[in-house]
Amino acid sequence: MINMLLHGIFGILGPLNGPFFHTLNLMLFVNVSGSATHLLKATANRIGLLINTLFISVFMVFAYSILSTNLFKDRIGDLNEL
Repeated sequence: MINMLLHGIFGILGPLNGPFFHTLNLMLFVNVSGSATHLLKATANRIGLLINTLFISVFMVFAYSILSTNLFKDRIGDLNEL
């Protein structure tokens, strides 16, 4: 009951006073939710793997964009004209 009351209060105070109360609302969700706690523990335990995945994802997007630019540059036109 108190959690629902705090969610309501923080939800009202967020738009009226500032984003600080939205942050409190999110922190309350993490403290209450068991699945969110498990998610945070899994993220904290495997942060190195997640960072590696992020780097590989950025590299793949970069490589795909370079490849598609080279393959379709006749359809795109001269990039210096932009």
